[in-house]
Amino acid sequence: MVENEMIDLPEDFEEFPTVDFEAKFESKTVPLLSAESELVDLELPEDVQKVVFYALDEACKKLEADEDLVPFTLVIAGDDVFMDSHAGDDADECFESAKSSVNVVAHLASAYVFCYDGFITTDEGDSDMIIVEVGEKGSDEGFAYGLMYRIDDEAEVIEFDEGLISLGETTSLFDPIAVAAAEALHEYSLEPEEN
Repeated sequence: MVENEMIDLPEDFEEFPTVDFEAKFESKTVPLLSAESELVDLELPEDVQKVVFYALDEACKKLEADEDLVPFTLVIAGDDVFMDSHAGDDADECFESAKSSVNVVAHLASAYVFCYDGFITTDEGDSDMIIVEVGEKGSDEGFAYGLMYRIDDEAEVIEFDEGLISLGETTSLFDPIAVAAAEALHEYSLEPEEN
């Protein structure tokens, strides 16, 4: 059974103890590098953007502390955010765990952020990247973004890029059938009992 932990996000999402994303990105919207290397705005509701910032901050803290970045989801349900980690033997197992976690609270959820450590292959080779997938309920697609980083083993430091790269569309973790079933079950549980 999937267990979600409700977390308390800071009241002020604009500043984080490890990474000040507002200053780092120089605006309240996250700049992204498109395929044409032009800056574009992350077009997500403000509450979802704030959770994306929180996920990136948590991931950066893990990497800076030289800890494993276990894939995790943050599910937005009204004013609450549920966090769940998804350790697995391979990427498919982690993905299925994340999908299950999102759909367990589908009747309450409006959006999710799925964060994990990955890489991108370019002409210069592989580059390490924190990847966040974002999906909103009611959409078949989500969007993936990446924050590239480099590890300097000699200096024992991690350098993070100044902006997010748009990785394009991804399949939403929201399963339309699971969402409909969860919402119907929730509605049924709210109906008064007949005598």
